[in-house]
Amino acid sequence: IGVDYRINDDILTYITYSEGFRSGGFNGRNQDPANIGPFDPEYVNNYELGFKSDLLDQTLRVNLAAFYNEYDDKQEEVIESDGFGGSNTVVRNAATVQIIGLEGELTWVANEYVLVNANFGYLDAEYDEYDADLTGDGIITDNSDLELRRVPEWTAGLNTTFTLPVGPGDLSLYMSYRYTDEYYVEVSNDPRGLLDSRGVFDATLAYDWQCGENSSARVALFGRDMTDEVDYNSAVIIPGTLAFGAVAGGEQYGVRVNFEF
Repeated sequence: IGVDYRINDDILTYITYSEGFRSGGFNGRNQDPANIGPFDPEYVNNYELGFKSDLLDQTLRVNLAAFYNEYDDKQEEVIESDGFGGSNTVVRNAATVQIIGLEGELTWVANEYVLVNANFGYLDAEYDEYDADLTGDGIITDNSDLELRRVPEWTAGLNTTFTLPVGPGDLSLYMSYRYTDEYYVEVSNDPRGLLDSRGVFDATLAYDWQCGENSSARVALFGRDMTDEVDYNSAVIIPGTLAFGAVAGGEQYGVRVNFEF
């Protein structure tokens, strides 16, 4: 459900309400038969207020949105006893969550050669309720003071593209910087599962040209994660024993050649 109001030809304001869900599933890989079974869907109500604008003869686009999300029966990974002195990770409908957020985006066509895009995001996410066993000792505790996994408070990005006609084609330089605030990747907020805030810089230098009436080619040199900071995609902490995780791709350089016909 939504209502919008156009202030003028360049500025649109809106407010929306929507409902969604994430399908349930089945915990099937457990040594303890008591932990084998289905889990229910999670549900979310979303409220959003914002505006979209195209200014300066449509060379500057500015969008801003504020939103509020309510999650019920949120699916969370919890650690439960396997009945044999060990533990299993299973999914339970264990939490209710509130998220307040703000997002902004700016796109500026400076001239025919330069394009700039900037964006930011802010999230304030909290558990209202989170009663679960997170240690495998069989005791259900109140975990509502924990931070949500993979929810950085601040994110931001800046992208620029410079394009110049050179010979039969175009030479372009694309540069991108992304900042992500610290966040946990592990359910119990163990310090070993906390990723520090980080910035990632990527760049691509490419040359595009037409090879014929219906064909084109591109040669590109690229660098990924050129700040060379170690990052992890995930982490698993076994209480009182081990911790392990998956390392992200890291610094990469390469050449890419494309031909379309």
